[in-house]
Amino acid sequence: MAAAPHPRAGLWRWTSQTAGAKDVCLSGQLLSVFASRPDCPPARRWRTASGAYEVRIACQAGPAGGVYARAQGDFNSAFQIDLRLGEATDHIDARYLGPCPPGRRPDDQP
Repeated sequence: MAAAPHPRAGLWRWTSQTAGAKDVCLSGQLLSVFASRPDCPPARRWRTASGAYEVRIACQAGPAGGVYARAQGDFNSAFQIDLRLGEATDHIDARYLGPCPPGRRPDDQP
């Protein structure tokens, strides 16, 4: 199983095709999209020949049914995620902006 990527801790500009842009403070921990879900079988994770990380979570519970995500980039200055939750899809571009502002707590579920 391939280790999932951990983005650099700090402030990121998170631009989603479906939700628009927002700035999020990340802790440097595993992104929630790559984490296993408690009501689901263990996530399958792998790294492709091109260096992208992929995860598939085949969950029968909930409206989405399953999750597929593909992430690529250096995770230090930028990365992209293609995401499919059931029938819904999204593309996310993330760019590192710098340290989180003082007093702002990390939110690892943008």
